[in-house]
Amino acid sequence: MRKLLLQLLHAKSEEEVKDIIDNSPILSNPSNWLPYGGTTGNYSSFENQQSTSMGALVEKFTNSIDAILTRKCLEKGIDPSSDKAPKSMEEAVKTLFTPDELKNTRVHVFTDGSKDSVNVITVDDGEGQHPDNFENTLLSLQRGNKNSIHFVQGKFNMGSTGAVVFCGKHKYQLIVSRRHTGIDPNSKEVGFTLVRKHERNEEELNKYKNTWYEYFVIDGKIARFTLEDDETIEVINGIKESSFKQGTIIKMYNYDLPSKSQSFQGLKEEINRLLYFPAFPINVYETRKDYEVVKNRKKGYVMNTAYGAGTILKKKVEEDGENSKEKRKITPIYESINNELRDTIFGKALIDIYLFENKKDIEDVRGKTPVVFLMNGQVQYSLNTTYISKDLGFKLIKDTLLVTIDCTNLSRSFLDEGFFMANRETIRKTEHSKYFIDKVTSFLKENPELDKLNRERATKQVSGSSTKKLFESLLGKNAQNSMLKNFFKDDVLGAANNGTSSSSKKEKPEIQLKEFPTYMKVNNMDVEDGNETVKTVPINGRLSLKVITDACDNYFTRDEARGEFSIRIKNREKDEKENDGNQIGDNKDFGEAFTIKRSSLKNGQMNIQLEAKESVVNVGEEVAIELNMKDEQNEFTHIVLVKFIDPVKKEKKSTKKGNKKLELPALIQVFKDQESIDALDKSDEEKEQYKTWEDMSWDEEEGKSKIVYLEPGLEDQPVGAIYINMNSSVLEQIMTEEGTTGTKKALVQNQFITQLYMNSFLIAAALMKIEKSDSDKEFELERIEAEKLITRIIEETAYLAVKMQVNNINNAMQFV
Repeated sequence: MRKLLLQLLHAKSEEEVKDIIDNSPILSNPSNWLPYGGTTGNYSSFENQQSTSMGALVEKFTNSIDAILTRKCLEKGIDPSSDKAPKSMEEAVKTLFTPDELKNTRVHVFTDGSKDSVNVITVDDGEGQHPDNFENTLLSLQRGNKNSIHFVQGKFNMGSTGAVVFCGKHKYQLIVSRRHTGIDPNSKEVGFTLVRKHERNEEELNKYKNTWYEYFVIDGKIARFTLEDDETIEVINGIKESSFKQGTIIKMYNYDLPSKSQSFQGLKEEINRLLYFPAFPINVYETRKDYEVVKNRKKGYVMNTAYGAGTILKKKVEEDGENSKEKRKITPIYESINNELRDTIFGKALIDIYLFENKKDIEDVRGKTPVVFLMNGQVQYSLNTTYISKDLGFKLIKDTLLVTIDCTNLSRSFLDEGFFMANRETIRKTEHSKYFIDKVTSFLKENPELDKLNRERATKQVSGSSTKKLFESLLGKNAQNSMLKNFFKDDVLGAANNGTSSSSKKEKPEIQLKEFPTYMKVNNMDVEDGNETVKTVPINGRLSLKVITDACDNYFTRDEARGEFSIRIKNREKDEKENDGNQIGDNKDFGEAFTIKRSSLKNGQMNIQLEAKESVVNVGEEVAIELNMKDEQNEFTHIVLVKFIDPVKKEKKSTKKGNKKLELPALIQVFKDQESIDALDKSDEEKEQYKTWEDMSWDEEEGKSKIVYLEPGLEDQPVGAIYINMNSSVLEQIMTEEGTTGTKKALVQNQFITQLYMNSFLIAAALMKIEKSDSDKEFELERIEAEKLITRIIEETAYLAVKMQVNNINNAMQFV
């Protein structure tokens, strides 16, 4: 049995596995294969899970993490399903492990085979399973084995099946496990089985509509052998780091990884994006020797560690904050915000927002999922950049924004409604899920900081020297021209001081922040015994509160001596004894009165917004909102009395057209590489405004074919910036035809920029006007992304437009 396992474990491809099966009397015996989960109707359970191979593979990593957490819980003599067990993954990590244990705990992932045929192997030292218990655990289906264990990620009992469908043609998956000796000191038996898709014979093809998945046994039992305490199994021959003693091994043959790159790069990055906050780091080992970097290593592998995108981001934020702005050479993260959204319908969600300075700095972290919903650090659902640009209206920062919504603390009743589906990729379309997404959208859309950053990005682009020079060539060189003044004022898009000079603003005294706060003010009022603030709120309105304190920014988020903040709502008309102590969400009679939004603590200030629910509260009702902040040294309480009044009539937005004045967008020239920019006879100020193909994420082919790229403008502007490719094949063709002398070259380049810029802007402005026109709805322009349409039009007409203008200039010069 040991020899058979090693043959399967060290097989380099599914073809080798098939040969082993065909040449083994035991493996080739049909009676030694049983249907997975005890049913031949398991096809849909396997096939209807994750739509991507990485989404399915991540389930293997979370299974390993769950197994390690469960093992530590059992080692401490705690029943994982009992009330004494940790209630969350975060609590389990903090309470079950010492710092040294955490430092050394890893999940290991190995890749072997070849470049074109890769096998993925996960190895952990988790609880492991006895061979007799395989059918109830590793090979069970939809039994809900982990449903009563709150600190693990698994819930649906299907995580081991989703990845099988991405395993080559025959769907081979090897499972090896031994019960951990820390739980069972007498455990010596290693069990193993092979999972595959059943190949139907002619009779079965006629009888069954679908095939099924099955696993290998011997005489109805899991294959096994004894492993002594001083013995180990090398998962990869010749690599000591792959030695296995106890826990679980899963090998997936011919796995369909999305990237054919070396796994210590590509696979590691994919893991980072899908596991934002893994409980333990994941070591990724590349052992395929047809990669030169592996062939040249004496150890026989190259290893890298996936810490999770969220972990990496938070570390960068901390490092970024330690340096002064003057010392920063690279600032990938422009801003980080942590906020809380709470409601009795869905519970509590924590929202992190990151804005990067450059698109290339964020791509490796977020990929194509700029908005992600997390549970215990794992991505469950995501939204793309269209959501940022259209639903939120932040078009200028859509490519550099990353939003994470931590749903770990959503209420169990809300999650039981089926918000997240079992594939961890989609959500169920219900009234409750729509309510939650709408609240998240409102929360982000109304965030003043994001709106400010979006407008600042626009102002920064429009004030560039390249744009100013083009305006001067079009409108005249007189920079004092009233039109130019309008274009180039500091707050051209309303992002600066709104007419108030900085000198007229009073400078706020700097707050000396402390580890433990000494005071708490609400709306700048000191807290006193019995102090109550009275507010009236329309039943369809909002109440904004500002908490001011001298606590440091990480007061509510640090690991040790963390401060607590609670909001309690009491119905003033009910018996105080009945309602005292009920936190929001505990009493439907009054708890549902508000949706609560709370910002993170920043520079001694925290903003709270309570949105009244018209369908829940009535005019004349009164509630008391108790704000409490405490730590191991102090406690502060403030009460706000609220009386609900008649709803206010919401003013309709103006339907008048042409209220907003059009602004010319920024002009940004793009060159093949930095060397091309350095060679230009331009000032350093101008060169700083230029971009390279790499900055735009264009490869060689795209760089030659691209002519213009339009960056969306603010809501009232057709386009924010126009990028013109100065090394495009079209421009090179025109310059070749016209001659490359200094004068000719400058003429052609100038006309190329001017014609394409103005054509792009005018078409964009015309499309926006048509789209807003009530009489032109038959064009259905909302179905078309205007930027892509304009880009295509410019690509088709660029050569003729520029050539005609150059010819007109040439003819005029000859006439003169």
